[in-house]
Amino acid sequence: MAQTVFILGAGASKQGGAPLMMEFLDAADLAFKAGRVAAADKEHFERVFRGVGKLQQVQSKQGSLDLVNIESVFGAFEMARTLGKLPGFDVKEIDLLLPSMVRLIVRTLELNLAFRRGHNETEILPPTPYDDFVELLQQLKAKAKPPHTVAVLTFNYDAALDWAITREWLMRGGRSKAVFYGLEGGSAPPESITLLKLHGSVNWFACDGAGTHDEHVAEWPISEALQHANQSRGVHAWDVLYSMDFSAFKDHSVSAPLIVPPTWSKGEYYRQLGKVWSHAAQELGEAENIIVIGYSLPRSDSFFPLLFGLGTVGDQPLRRFWVFDPDEKVGDRFREMLGPGAQQRFKHFATHRLRDPQVPNAVVPMRFDHAIKELKERLQVG
Repeated sequence: MAQTVFILGAGASKQGGAPLMMEFLDAADLAFKAGRVAAADKEHFERVFRGVGKLQQVQSKQGSLDLVNIESVFGAFEMARTLGKLPGFDVKEIDLLLPSMVRLIVRTLELNLAFRRGHNETEILPPTPYDDFVELLQQLKAKAKPPHTVAVLTFNYDAALDWAITREWLMRGGRSKAVFYGLEGGSAPPESITLLKLHGSVNWFACDGAGTHDEHVAEWPISEALQHANQSRGVHAWDVLYSMDFSAFKDHSVSAPLIVPPTWSKGEYYRQLGKVWSHAAQELGEAENIIVIGYSLPRSDSFFPLLFGLGTVGDQPLRRFWVFDPDEKVGDRFREMLGPGAQQRFKHFATHRLRDPQVPNAVVPMRFDHAIKELKERLQVG
């Protein structure tokens, strides 16, 4: 049995409507100015934008600070909280910046990630093309020769893939658990799909006894979260936007999901996400195939190279390390990260050839749905 690990980044969720990290603050600002932000969330958006404005003073002395990329801003807010210092903010309000940033991230995702209506008004379909991706995972498990065990590692916070997995599981009468997040350790049930969200998730919450042994991360099953979400219409008539009502979660003390700053040190979050990271390292160590879709390996990310380097120490030789991304520079960064053995198994797919007889030999930049088609063909499933 082959072990295949998928690594998904923002480039994958982009096709479903989620903004890239370089577009996130612009998308948030546009939604705010257009009056699409709920009254309860306005103070959080305003606080973040004011913080970004004050960071411009820092940028005048530290030119490498990227105020367009939300990862860079999130990391800067984390450092400001640690140091207790940011121009124009007192210590108390600095402590509010990270919760406000989390709220802005969640609401901006919700305002852009389009779920779809089914043939009847009550049927909820996942954003495109997550249902096709889940079909690929199931085909690898059931139809590939040899069959694959599969796991997905993702840096995305949204629950599009969570719902695609859950919906497919419900449709075939699943009896155990649709998604295995690795929050409590242990092993995934055979029927489940392992989904390890390395930076947290919109439906995870840190609960009880902060700083004590009682602290834990509780998941809100996405099927329940969507039932309690507020609905609004997207750009198209068949699009549905969902905004979660956090007050409906069973632990009413939580005010925002668990989302971890994607840069700088994640050490203080180890108690909450350590089991997820440990499971991710285990999956990488056992992987025969590693397939990356839409994750650009930004220079600012020191976390994944370390996770990959330590996690892949083991006896299992790599058969494939494939990267699907339209940017040639992404391929170069992965090549630099890999050792000599892995480089021999490396392949970067930047373009996709359309199978259209009316447009012979047409080539387009690689997207998530293109990657799924390529993988079905190359891994001989379907």
